[in-house]
Amino acid sequence: MQSDSDIHIERDEPLQNEDTSTTSQLKNVSIPSPTSTVSKPISIAPCPPVTLGVSQPPSIFTDSTTTPTTSIEPPATVNASNVGARASGFTTGHITPPISPLRQNDPDMIYGDDEAPITKGMLKVIHEKLDSLLHYSKASSTDDSSQATVKSLLETLTKEHSANLEKTNKAVDASTTVCNNSTKKVDKIIIDARVFMEKFQSSFELNTAKADEVISSLGCTLKTEKAKLQKVCTGLQTNHAQFNSSISLQISKLQDDLEMERKIMDSLAIKTEKVKVLTVKFKNTEKQVNDLFSEKSSYEKLYRRHYWLAFGYH
Repeated sequence: MQSDSDIHIERDEPLQNEDTSTTSQLKNVSIPSPTSTVSKPISIAPCPPVTLGVSQPPSIFTDSTTTPTTSIEPPATVNASNVGARASGFTTGHITPPISPLRQNDPDMIYGDDEAPITKGMLKVIHEKLDSLLHYSKASSTDDSSQATVKSLLETLTKEHSANLEKTNKAVDASTTVCNNSTKKVDKIIIDARVFMEKFQSSFELNTAKADEVISSLGCTLKTEKAKLQKVCTGLQTNHAQFNSSISLQISKLQDDLEMERKIMDSLAIKTEKVKVLTVKFKNTEKQVNDLFSEKSSYEKLYRRHYWLAFGYH
């Protein structure tokens, strides 16, 4: 025969792929012993077969999340301090969710294969229902059928918990497979990146050598062209100085020629004035000569006439 304080839950064996931290936390799931008890044994009669007329406690696997109420039962003469600790000590600890590469934003989500995800809120509801069930079993410990019902429900709860652990392990396996595939893809990408970087490095070194050679050749060519340009510039400067001196000499000579021409023009102007004066004098002299010739011809005519008259010629 077993009292309420001796009720405990079997430890689940950790699966092969279960997380170590989750397994160690699940091993600690048990009902703690009461801190202070009074030694008062309670006797429980053998469990009779369950009939339909016996009131059953509410099912813990319902869609409602409210705490179920117990049916009206006759008061039991049981000392509450002797029934052990409350089942609220039944905790599963913190369950670390598996890391999924598909979704990592919800820390309370545990993935299954084709089932709905299990959250810590659902586990909390199950724990609350288990607390109410144990409290109901303590309040109605004189009822033989309730003890059998509690045992069957505890077995059902254990099976459901094991099934949930299996689903969790499957989710962990699926996440591990996805992580392994992702790791392989990442490794392949890293290998491809390394090959690309090696090819890029070799191409970069080859192009650098070619560029250095081209730059060196271009530097030599530029030095040669610079020397030629300096030589041409020096020649141009010399030619420019010679050209400037020649221009200056020609300008000086031209100025001298202009000065001589100016003097010649002044002399010609003076001579021209003299020629003009002489021309006027010549014209006057010529006029006088013409006048004299006219007078001479008139005198000759007059002389002939007197001569003819004198010698009797008509």
